[in-house]
Parts: sequence; structure tokens; C-alpha cells
Amino acid sequence: GAIVTVGDVETCRQNEPFYYSPNGDEICALNKFDPNNTSCKGDSGTGLVMKYGDGYYLAGLTSEGGSPNGFICGIESGFLMYTNVRSHLNFIEWATGISGDQFLGP
Repeated sequence: GAIVTVGDVETCRQNEPFYYSPNGDEICALNKFDPNNTSCKGDSGTGLVMKYGDGYYLAGLTSEGGSPNGFICGIESGFLMYTNVRSHLNFIEWATGISGDQFLGP
């Protein structure tokens, strides 16, 4: 899988003006540290998994991406937006009948 870096708010707002925090509805990841190892067209809905302690948990789902030059995959100035799973946990639990504790970490 790809290794992504959560972007700072200022840089992410250049690509997504309404982005305000990785603790909100979206998580913004920047390609600048590993530009050729990123999601691309057709990857929507795949998981963003984060390591915590000895385990991994589902943090987000691939939503959209791009760059200042349009949608070009894997370039250094590119970004990815993930839907923050925690922001939608009530709906996910309601729709699946599965407690979020089963797939989310702390």
C-alpha cells in the first residue's frame, strides 16, 4: 500500500478551499513525500489505514484527488482527500449493524 502524509491545513486549503482540519469530515494527504506511491482514478472507496501501537485501524475512505494542474496522479504537488470515517461513525454503525469499535482504533 501507499504511504501518505497528512497535509497541513494551509497547503490543503490551496486544493480544497473548505478543508479545515484532519479531525473534520475529511483527511487531506499530500503526495510530496512519496509522489509516485498514491491512489489514482478508480481507487475511490479504498481504505486509509493508520498504524496505532501494534495494530491498524480504518481512518478514511479515498474520496478525491488532484493537483494544481488538474487530476494528474502521483505528482509531487498532488493531494488526496479521504472521507474521515469517525465523522460518519453513527451512520456506518446504523447501516451495517457493526460497532465502530470493531474496526476503528482509539
